[in-house]
Amino acid sequence: MVVIFRADASIQIGSGHVMRCLTLADALKNEGANCTFICREHSGNMLALIQSKGHGLVALPTKEANTSLTSQYPRQEYLSWLGATPDEDAEQTIVAIQSLTTDKPAWLIVDHYALDRDWEKQLRPYCQKIMVIDDLADRQHDCDLLLDQTFGRDERDYQALVPEHCTIFTGSYYALLRPEFAQWREYSLQRRQQPQLKQLLITLGGMDKNNVTGQVLTTLANSQLPNDCHITIVMGEHAPWLESIKAQAQQLPWSTEVRVNVTHMAELMANSDLCIGAAGSTTWERCCLGLPTIMLVLAENQRKIADELDRKDIAYIIYHVAKLSHKLNTILTGISSDLRNKAEKTSIICDGLGTKRISHHLVGGSFIRRMKTSDLQLVRQWRNHPSVRSCMFNQNEISQDEHEQWFLEKSHQQNQFLLLFENQGEPQGFISFNVKDNLEADWGFYKAPDSPQGTGKLLGNYVLDYAFKKIGLAKVNAQVIQYNQSSLAYHQKLGFLKEKTVKDGYSDGNSHHDVIHFSLPSKIWLKREHEKST
Repeated sequence: MVVIFRADASIQIGSGHVMRCLTLADALKNEGANCTFICREHSGNMLALIQSKGHGLVALPTKEANTSLTSQYPRQEYLSWLGATPDEDAEQTIVAIQSLTTDKPAWLIVDHYALDRDWEKQLRPYCQKIMVIDDLADRQHDCDLLLDQTFGRDERDYQALVPEHCTIFTGSYYALLRPEFAQWREYSLQRRQQPQLKQLLITLGGMDKNNVTGQVLTTLANSQLPNDCHITIVMGEHAPWLESIKAQAQQLPWSTEVRVNVTHMAELMANSDLCIGAAGSTTWERCCLGLPTIMLVLAENQRKIADELDRKDIAYIIYHVAKLSHKLNTILTGISSDLRNKAEKTSIICDGLGTKRISHHLVGGSFIRRMKTSDLQLVRQWRNHPSVRSCMFNQNEISQDEHEQWFLEKSHQQNQFLLLFENQGEPQGFISFNVKDNLEADWGFYKAPDSPQGTGKLLGNYVLDYAFKKIGLAKVNAQVIQYNQSSLAYHQKLGFLKEKTVKDGYSDGNSHHDVIHFSLPSKIWLKREHEKST
């Protein structure tokens, strides 16, 4: 399986796009894929790191983009990041792909704000499928899979921007984190039960071209940090202000070190008590480890992340660097008493398994996705099959018009989740959640009648993980007709608790049957999952 990545790093762009692509490439390599990066030779590139990871690399030359072409390329703000016009970039990328393989790559993965549908359409004939990684939701794409790992982002934000067949994955449930973050998660959360401000971590991007780190250090010099606090500053080797920061760190009254190109960030974060960090992709790393954060918004595309975390009181937000001195000192005053509260809220946002979910999808593994219009015929066939209908509360056959009307109404309601379970590239089950204001939901599901043995167990585990971690449900409720013994046993195996029996709660037209009510609180399911993993 050949996978091609098109992403860039530079002093202007930063390192985040390439880093998250590298994380995914490493996971795909472990699945047996052959990954190659196509990147431009910008100042501040990460070509050496890509090669050190054992991935293929094609370097494209860089030149100044002709930013006068604003009528043809209206997104001028990102055009200068490309080092070429989009058409030139497409031509060079096509040549690079053709030089790498005679067969079409299984996936072309694009992570670049300067590229959109026009570029992707030109590349379409040269790959089997296209995946786009984005977090702006501001332009059209021609892709088969779109990932936006921003917390709070809704799939509906992209529905008008991608083809109908495109699968959309949104939210920090899919955050592309290296596996060590999930490995350090339990240790990190445990040590935050009795927090102290002993270790302060400062990480404001690999480049930090505007020297915000220096402004933070200037402010900290006049703050009331504990005398025994240790400060660790993390920067990239291409950061233009690196030497200045090293000199400034030596003048602080606390033990302070500057680390470059850190390879054990998960361990470092896990052993930190507070972070001063940017509202970029490293946000999800900190959330996975429950690390309380004073978050700085350093670019407009980071505002949505900050707004969502601020709304849920998950991080301390500083929106404007000009107000850094006043805001930072105000936050630091009395922060120690709030560290545990912030750690608990932060840790809910991301579990560190997003990379595994995405890589499994790319190689044809199991996953949950939203139901699409193109699924209507297949789902109706399942629903009307005698083996499925006999276990439903409404056992009538559903007409095509009824089915389409049902989908039209439900798919536009914010509290309705109509989902499909796929395995090995094939849809194998339907699931629905009707979410109430208290974050409880009634669920219903059925397998494809011809699905292989073991599908039900897989479906249940995947969809409950989705329900509690992606949707954020507090409890899942179910009602089962008494004679459906297989469903009764199925819910009990999944950990559902029997709440009550409604005598003669269902009539099939000839006789009455009891209805068993089950519930599964998130705390019980998450505890069982934790016990199984350990």
